[in-house]
Formats: sequence, C-alpha cells, structure tokens
Amino acid sequence: MKVETKQNIIDILLNWRTILLILLILVSIVGINTNIFSQDKVIISSVSNQQELFRQGFSVDGINLQRNFPTLDEINGVRVNSLPQAFELFNEQTINSTNTIIIDGNSYTYRYNPGPNNLSVVDFLGISIQEAFGSNIRLGIDLSGGTRVILEAKEDLTPEQFEELREILENRLNVFGASGATVGIITDQFSGDQFLFIESPSANRDAIFELIERQGNFEARLGNRSVFTGEDVREVLQGSQFTQINCNNFAPYQCSISFTVRISSQAANNMLQEASTLDIINGYLSEELVFILDGVEQQSLRVASTFKFQPVLAPQITLSGDPQDSLEFARKSAMHQQEIMKAILLTKPLPSELEVIQSFTQSAELSEEFLRNALIVGLLAIVIVALSISYRYKNPVIFLLISIALLSELVLIFGASILFQIAIDLAAIGGLIAAIGTGVDDQIIITDEYMKKKNQNKMSSKRIKNAMTIILIAFATTLAAIGPLFFAGLSILQGFAFMIILGVTIGVFITRPFYAVALRIITTTRAQREEEKELIEEEEKNQR
Repeated sequence: MKVETKQNIIDILLNWRTILLILLILVSIVGINTNIFSQDKVIISSVSNQQELFRQGFSVDGINLQRNFPTLDEINGVRVNSLPQAFELFNEQTINSTNTIIIDGNSYTYRYNPGPNNLSVVDFLGISIQEAFGSNIRLGIDLSGGTRVILEAKEDLTPEQFEELREILENRLNVFGASGATVGIITDQFSGDQFLFIESPSANRDAIFELIERQGNFEARLGNRSVFTGEDVREVLQGSQFTQINCNNFAPYQCSISFTVRISSQAANNMLQEASTLDIINGYLSEELVFILDGVEQQSLRVASTFKFQPVLAPQITLSGDPQDSLEFARKSAMHQQEIMKAILLTKPLPSELEVIQSFTQSAELSEEFLRNALIVGLLAIVIVALSISYRYKNPVIFLLISIALLSELVLIFGASILFQIAIDLAAIGGLIAAIGTGVDDQIIITDEYMKKKNQNKMSSKRIKNAMTIILIAFATTLAAIGPLFFAGLSILQGFAFMIILGVTIGVFITRPFYAVALRIITTTRAQREEEKELIEEEEKNQR
C-alpha cells in the first residue's frame, strides 16, 4: 500500500498539468515578490509638486511597485513602525515648530506653517503615506488611501479628442498635483457613452478638483505681446543632445538644466517681431519672456539677444533648481523644474468642460482598517470552506487536494493581477471570494460526479471527462452572467466582474484539471489506468 501511494504521488507530480501548475505558481510568486519583513514600514506613495517636501528635492517616480516606494524612517528622532504612529507623531507638531524627518536615510528639516488653509502636517509636506504591503500587489484607494473621481464631458467629443483630454488631465495631475495619478477612459459598451476615470494616491480631493476645473489657457508674453501658446509648442525634445545639467562643486549644491523646445514657425516669427523692438542689455533682451497659465504668472526667463536678429524654431530654455544639501537632490530639483516647465509649455485648453459624476476619498488611516477587515473576511471564508469540505467527505486526502487547488488558485490570481495591473480593492476582493467559492463548487461537482455509486462501473477517465463537461457548461454560464457587468462601464462593477472572470478562467483551465487528474490518480492504480488507456485506444481504433 505504501509503495502504491508513493507511486501515485510520483505520477501526480510528473503529470503535465501538475508541472504547468507548479511553473505558473513559481512565476506568480516571483511576480508577487512577497517580503514579510517590510510590513512594519510606512511608505510614501506620492508627493505634491507644489508643497514643502518637493521643494527640498524629494520625489516619487510615478507609479512604482509598492516595495519600491520610499520609506518614512523617522519623525523627529522617533523610529516609525506603523501608520497610526506616523499620524500621531505628525499631529504632535505645532505651528512654526522646526521638525526633521528621515526618508530612505535622507534627512529633511522644515518649519511647519499651516497657512490660511490650515493644512495638516502631511498636506503641508505634500505627501501621501500608507502602510507597506510587503509585495508587488497593487491596492486600490479604498485599501491604501486616495481619491477616485469619475468625470463626464459636457460636449460630444471624438475618440481622438477624448484621448487628448485624458493626456492633458494626467499630465496636469502628475505635475501640478500628486505624482502617481492615473487617468483612464471608461466606455459603456451598451450606450457608447464615455467617461474619464481618475485615481490619485492623494487624499486631497479639493486640490484635485481645482486642477480639473482649470481650463489650461497658456501663453508666453514678451514685452506687451503674446508671442505663442501651448498650441504653438510642437515638442519638448528629449535625449542627451537636447538636455544638459550643470552643477557647482560645493555645498549648498545647485544645478541648472538646459533643454530644447521646438515651436511653430509662426511663434518664432512672433518672437522675432517683438524682440526686434527691444534693447539689448549684457547679451539679453531688455524684457523677459513670461509664462502665464490661466492668468497667473508661472515663470519668467531672460531671452538671449539672438532672438532679435533671426527666428529661432528650436529655442533652448535654461532653468535653475533650488539649492540642496546633496548633489543628488540638486540634480533632482533641476530635473523637476524641467518637468514643471514642460507641463506648462504643453498645456492646452481642455476640449470640453467636465462634470463630476462620482467622487470618493479615503484616508490612509481608514484604509488600513478596511484592509484588515477584508483580510479577516477572506480568512473566515477560507476556514468555512475548509470546514464544509471536511464535513462533506470526511476524507483527508480529498480535503488536502482541494485545499492545494484553492491556495494555488489564490496565488495564480494575485500573480495575474500584477500581470494585468489590476488594483486589489474591496470590489475585487468580493469578486475574488466569489471566484474561490465557484472554484470549490466545481471541485465538489467533480468529486461527486466521480465518486457516485451509479458511475462506478464507468472508466475513471470517462467519469472525469463527464465532470469536466459539466464544469465547462457552468463556466460558460458564469461568463454569460458576469460578462455584461464588465462592459457596463461602471468601474466598481468592472473590478468585481473582472476578478470573477479571471478566477473562474484560471480555475477551469488550470486548477480544476489538476484536481481532477490528481483525484483520479489517488483513487486508482497505475495498472488500472494503463488498462483503461488500452481500452480507450481499442475503442477509438474500432470506431475508425
């Protein structure tokens, strides 16, 4: 008996479905990259480009994997180990107090000034903080904190105009708001209506609304004349031949950055016409080129005397970053000045006014509680399923196989969520629980169909085949029922529906076949399976 059991285990492991499952699990684990030692850390997921910490050279590079976000190490000499502790330490800081925080080993000192808007310390610094999750799994804003807004254009737009609108808003949010904002387009497949979907790690909803409401009228004025607008800017040229950074070699360090912009011939001629009327002082025109966005001056630059004598289609712009204590931060400050100027230059009026259809803001403190509750609910669901299976079959081997398939399915779903860049939020967790429940139902169907007394006279392979046929029919029914939710256009329903579809698809084509094959192997001997194989081959031969 022990020899047969050992042989069956070997046969299960060598089966191609098991090998495929193991390979996919390994790939998923590598992608998830879980690190349990990072769970006692607080990370900074975004920084406002208009607030204190950004002005000191700190930045977060767009949408990173969570494990790569900067870590908030200390606040005023106290080691930060949890999100509630971080908020408590920030809340202890008084107006005009001088404070020091350490991020990824780098120290930043600031004097807290809430200003007329009575900003909290976190908003004054311009950062969004959250508990480190310890893996590459992306969390939705209801589990990590942030703002979600759904917008509708008041005018009918072509698909090209809608995409232009999306790009303008995403650029505006990332440069003038909090880095890491994403803007997507939702299309209702039934009505054809389109909506904009914004998610930002920043919980400052008012600031996001202010950025959305800006019309984005940009102009560059030389003297008393508007010489070009965002429509005249063709391209901000990239690459080492178009961008140069120069820094001093002593503290405080300061860097200047020079980059090239390509403008229209009409803009170049406008510059020439106005420059020709100005004087030259120390190699520069007597008037500066002033950049104005929505009626507010953003930047002014000196203009070289060259513009007085010929049109310049590719002018070079030189900016200086803020003085910093380290050369690295000085370079970052200069490069961020370039990004801000690039955003200003490329700003165009919105193709349409926007109406807020739905908005949702979640603080990081409440998000941590929601995440904890969601994990508890998921754990309870798994425990209830395990107890139900144990009661139903009273067979430890079957219970073990179903548990292996269940856990494998969870790992594969989380791995796939990273591949498809799905954010795990409360709706997705609801869909995940539903998908796992469907998976357990399918495995029970396979087991019952296989072990029914009236089917015992059939070959084991045919019993498995009949069971899988039932599963495929159920799979098609699930797709027919859940599919319309995915195409309904509502983001919350899409996350819920996509997770169910993803889960049942992985189950039907990977974990259910593995379980069915393993069930057959543990309930038969190799000799029986070989005999069945010969009988099937004989039947097929006779049919031909």
